[in-house]
Amino acid sequence: MIALFAMIVATISAQVTTTWRIEAGYVQPYQFGNGYRTTYFHGGKLGTLVDVNFKYNLSLQTGLSYSLAYGLNQQNYPYLGEYVRYSTQLHQLELPVRAMYKIQLPKKFALFAFAGPTFQLGVYAPEKADAHLSEVTAATTGIESGVTNLYAERVLPFNFMLGVGGGLEWSDYRLQAGYDFGLHNLYRNDLGCKMYQRNWFVSFSYAF
Repeated sequence: MIALFAMIVATISAQVTTTWRIEAGYVQPYQFGNGYRTTYFHGGKLGTLVDVNFKYNLSLQTGLSYSLAYGLNQQNYPYLGEYVRYSTQLHQLELPVRAMYKIQLPKKFALFAFAGPTFQLGVYAPEKADAHLSEVTAATTGIESGVTNLYAERVLPFNFMLGVGGGLEWSDYRLQAGYDFGLHNLYRNDLGCKMYQRNWFVSFSYAF
């Protein structure tokens, strides 16, 4: 029995290979919701990917990346030009688990598509508020100038997303893009307000 088990494991291991990659790219997180302002972020990401390659051009893509994105938003009030300007940074870690299918083309080219979940962990989100409000409005809203870490006070740091994407591969080089849909409310509040985060990205990676 032990010999049979060892033979099965050896057979599976012989059919599975791994490919490690260095990845860098552009990210565009998008935060929106009911009772929460809409903000587009722009930034970059850097990390590693690993493809666990099976038979029939199927593989599992996973890895770990760090992203930094920056967004601006202004909330206006209908009183004598009052407003609050917000500048926000998002420091996040991402771990994708994607099923991928590849179509091999001539001259070492290949097309591929992928789908699966991405687990996102917020590390730090400093938000600077620059308030230009009257004393009455400031007292009513409770908003004042200063810096707040959103993950410590207002936003849940864990985001579960489902995404799809694809790309082009040539030899050891790969260009891919995808879109991840956040599935649950991230906004901490007792008023029923909701905020979701979606991510669009494009990245370039090299196999080593």
